[in-house]
Amino acid sequence: KPDLFDVVIVGGGIAGATLARGIGSNPALANRRVALIESSDLNKVRQWDTSPSLAYSNRTVSITPASQSTLVASGIWPHLDATRIQPYTDMKVWDGVSDGRVHFSARDLPELSRAGNRLNQQQPMAWILENLNLHRAALRAVDEVRDRVEIMDQTKVDHISLAQPRSTASPNTTPTTSPGQGGAGSELDWPVLRLSSGRTLQTRLLIGADGANSPVRRFSNIGSAGWNYTQHGIVAMLKLADSDCVNTTAWQRFLPTGPIALLPMPHNHVALVWSMEKDFVPHLKKLPEAEFVQALNVALRLPFEDLDYLLRHIQSPTPSFSMVTEFGAYHHHHQPPWVAQVEPDSRASFPFKLQHADRYIGQRIALVGDAAHTIHPLAGQGLNLGLLDVASITRALESAALNGQDLGDYNSLLGYSSDRYFANLVMIGAVDKLQKLFSTSCGPLAAVRSLGLNAVNHIPVLK
Repeated sequence: KPDLFDVVIVGGGIAGATLARGIGSNPALANRRVALIESSDLNKVRQWDTSPSLAYSNRTVSITPASQSTLVASGIWPHLDATRIQPYTDMKVWDGVSDGRVHFSARDLPELSRAGNRLNQQQPMAWILENLNLHRAALRAVDEVRDRVEIMDQTKVDHISLAQPRSTASPNTTPTTSPGQGGAGSELDWPVLRLSSGRTLQTRLLIGADGANSPVRRFSNIGSAGWNYTQHGIVAMLKLADSDCVNTTAWQRFLPTGPIALLPMPHNHVALVWSMEKDFVPHLKKLPEAEFVQALNVALRLPFEDLDYLLRHIQSPTPSFSMVTEFGAYHHHHQPPWVAQVEPDSRASFPFKLQHADRYIGQRIALVGDAAHTIHPLAGQGLNLGLLDVASITRALESAALNGQDLGDYNSLLGYSSDRYFANLVMIGAVDKLQKLFSTSCGPLAAVRSLGLNAVNHIPVLK
C-alpha cells in the first residue's frame, strides 16, 4: 500500500527546500505530512565548508528585498553564513555602443530610503551570495522541521501515475481523511510516485520544483513555450586590483554580444557573469588566466568596434595574446574597478534559455521555480521569481487549510496561479525585450537606447 502524504515536493534545490520549510513551519499546515524528494546527495550541501580560507563559489545569486523578506519569514536567512554575503547599494549600467548610462541607488528607491531612515542606515538594493550558501541555509532550516517534512535524497522518481484514470476522477473530490491520520479516504485521483528506493508514495498535492526539464510538468501534460538564446554565460570569481575600494556597487555593461556583469562579493572579490555569443565562449575559457583578466578588463572599457575586432582575433586559430595586453592600457573613469586576477578553476559556462509553462497548476499538481519558468539572467531575476512563487503557493495552501479545503484541489491553487502567472510573464517578456534591444549595434536604435537610458537616469520616478 502506498505511503500517503499531503504534499510531495519533487526537487530539493533552493526553491524546493524553501517551499518545504515554508509549509513545514506554517502553523496552519502543522498536521500535514510533507515529503521532499531529491536525486542528489544533499549532505554534500549541508556539509559545505565555508572556511574563510576557501575560495568563493562561481555560482552566485542576487537576492532582492522581496526575496529576502521571504527568506526571513521562513526562518532561512539566519542560517546563512553572513561573512559570505555582500549587500550592495548602487548599480551602474551603461550601453557599450553609445554613451547611455543609468545609475541606480538605494537612495532613489522610496521604500528603501524610508526603511533606511527608520533604521538610521542605508538599506541595500540587494544582496549577493553564493548559491551554495543559500541552499545550505534552506536545508538546515528544513532539518528543523523534520518531524513534519521527510527528506528523501539520493532518490529518483522512476514513475508518476494516477491511481485511476483522470477522466473518471471527479475534479471536486475532497479526501475524507488526512494521510497523517491513516485511512484511504477518497484518494483515488491522487498522484502516485514510484521511487528508485522501492517506496511508493501517493499524495494529495504534487509540486514540481524539479528544474527546467521537469518530469512533474511532463507527467501533468503541461506544455511550455520558449527558445534557446544564441548566448552562453561565462561565470567566474575575480579579485579586484584595488584592495581599498568600497565594493558596494554592481556594474553591468550591455554589448551586442551580451551583457557583462560584475557583482560585488566580500573581501575585495566580484562574481562575473559574462554573456557572450556561444561561438566565442570556448576560446575565452581557454585563455590563460592573465590574458582572460586583460580581455575582461578591456571588454568593460573598449569601444565596441575595437572589442569586436579583439574578440575575432582571439577566435582565430593562432591568436596572439600580446594584443590583449596592448589593449589593456585603455581606461575610463566611469568604468568599474580594475580586475587583478581570476580565481583558479573558477571559470565555467552554461547556456541561456527562455521557457514558460502554459499553466502552473492542474488538479493536484503545481509547478514552481524553473519547472514553471526560466529567464535570461541579465536582470538576475530567475531565483527571485522562484522564491516569489514559493511565498505565493505557501499562502494559497495556508488559506486552503484555514478554510477546510482540500490542498490539492484545483480551486485551492487558483490563487497561486492568478498571483504569479501574469507577473512572471511580464518579467520574462520585459527581460527578453531588453536582451533583444541591446543585442544590436544599429546606429539609430543605439541612439534611441542611449536617449532612453539617459532619460531614466535623470528622472527618479522612472527609476
